[in-house]
Amino acid sequence: MKTITKTVFIITAACILFAGNVFAKDFSSYSTEELNNMRGTLWDASAEERDEFRQEWQGRISEMTPEERQQYMGGPKLGNTRNQGYGTQKDRGSKGNA
Repeated sequence: MKTITKTVFIITAACILFAGNVFAKDFSSYSTEELNNMRGTLWDASAEERDEFRQEWQGRISEMTPEERQQYMGGPKLGNTRNQGYGTQKDRGSKGNA
Protein backbone atom coordinates (compact mmCIF):
# COMPACT_ATOMS: atom_id res chain seq x y z
CA MET A 1 0.00 0.00 0.00
CA LYS A 2 2.82 2.41 0.85
CA THR A 3 4.49 1.65 -2.47
CA ILE A 4 1.33 2.55 -4.38
CA THR A 5 0.97 5.80 -2.42
CA LYS A 6 4.60 6.71 -3.09
CA THR A 7 4.21 5.93 -6.79
CA VAL A 8 1.06 8.04 -7.08
CA PHE A 9 2.76 10.88 -5.25
CA ILE A 10 5.83 10.75 -7.52
CA ILE A 11 3.71 10.64 -10.67
CA THR A 12 1.59 13.56 -9.45
CA ALA A 13 4.68 15.60 -8.57
CA ALA A 14 6.25 14.88 -11.97
CA CYS A 15 3.07 15.94 -13.76
CA ILE A 16 2.98 19.22 -11.85
CA LEU A 17 6.66 19.94 -12.54
CA PHE A 18 6.42 19.22 -16.26
CA ALA A 19 3.02 20.87 -16.78
CA GLY A 20 4.74 24.19 -17.50
CA ASN A 21 5.99 22.87 -20.83
CA VAL A 22 2.59 21.58 -21.81
CA PHE A 23 0.70 24.70 -20.77
CA ALA A 24 3.16 27.30 -22.03
CA LYS A 25 1.44 30.42 -23.31
CA ASP A 26 0.70 30.53 -27.02
CA PHE A 27 1.72 33.96 -28.28
CA SER A 28 0.79 33.31 -31.92
CA SER A 29 -2.76 34.54 -31.32
CA TYR A 30 -1.54 37.98 -30.18
CA SER A 31 -1.27 40.88 -32.61
CA THR A 32 2.14 42.34 -33.32
CA GLU A 33 1.13 45.50 -31.46
CA GLU A 34 0.13 43.43 -28.40
CA LEU A 35 3.44 41.56 -28.48
CA ASN A 36 5.32 44.83 -28.81
CA ASN A 37 3.53 46.20 -25.75
CA MET A 38 4.46 43.05 -23.79
CA ARG A 39 8.18 43.49 -24.42
CA GLY A 40 10.06 44.01 -21.18
CA THR A 41 7.14 42.91 -19.01
CA LEU A 42 7.78 39.16 -18.73
CA TRP A 43 10.15 39.28 -15.76
CA ASP A 44 7.85 37.13 -13.61
CA ALA A 45 7.03 34.68 -16.40
CA SER A 46 8.48 31.19 -16.52
CA ALA A 47 11.57 30.52 -18.61
CA GLU A 48 9.45 28.51 -21.04
CA GLU A 49 7.00 31.38 -21.43
CA ARG A 50 9.81 33.87 -22.06
CA ASP A 51 11.32 31.51 -24.65
CA GLU A 52 7.95 31.12 -26.38
CA PHE A 53 7.53 34.90 -26.45
CA ARG A 54 11.07 35.40 -27.79
CA GLN A 55 10.57 32.82 -30.55
CA GLU A 56 7.26 34.36 -31.62
CA TRP A 57 8.66 37.92 -31.55
CA GLN A 58 11.78 36.98 -33.53
CA GLY A 59 9.61 35.18 -36.07
CA ARG A 60 7.47 38.28 -36.48
CA ILE A 61 10.51 40.55 -36.82
CA SER A 62 12.04 38.33 -39.52
CA GLU A 63 8.85 38.61 -41.60
CA MET A 64 8.54 42.42 -41.33
CA THR A 65 9.36 44.96 -43.97
CA PRO A 66 12.28 47.29 -43.19
CA GLU A 67 9.79 50.06 -42.34
CA GLU A 68 7.89 47.84 -39.90
CA ARG A 69 11.14 46.63 -38.36
CA GLN A 70 12.24 50.23 -37.77
CA GLN A 71 8.90 50.92 -36.09
CA TYR A 72 9.12 47.98 -33.68
CA MET A 73 12.84 47.58 -33.02
CA GLY A 74 14.61 49.21 -30.10
CA GLY A 75 13.43 49.84 -26.58
CA PRO A 76 10.14 51.21 -25.37
CA LYS A 77 9.12 54.54 -26.84
CA LEU A 78 9.74 56.91 -23.93
CA GLY A 79 10.37 59.99 -25.98
CA ASN A 80 13.66 61.73 -26.57
CA THR A 81 15.32 61.62 -23.15
CA ARG A 82 18.89 62.02 -24.37
CA ASN A 83 20.63 64.86 -22.55
CA GLN A 84 17.40 65.69 -20.77
CA GLY A 85 18.04 67.81 -17.70
CA TYR A 86 21.69 68.41 -18.51
CA GLY A 87 21.43 71.58 -20.56
CA THR A 88 23.16 72.14 -23.85
CA GLN A 89 26.78 71.40 -24.71
CA LYS A 90 27.51 75.12 -24.43
CA ASP A 91 26.00 75.24 -20.93
CA ARG A 92 28.08 72.27 -19.76
CA GLY A 93 31.40 73.72 -20.80
CA SER A 94 30.93 77.34 -19.81
CA LYS A 95 31.91 77.90 -16.20
CA GLY A 96 32.19 81.61 -15.67
CA ASN A 97 32.94 82.34 -19.34
CA ALA A 98 29.86 84.34 -20.24
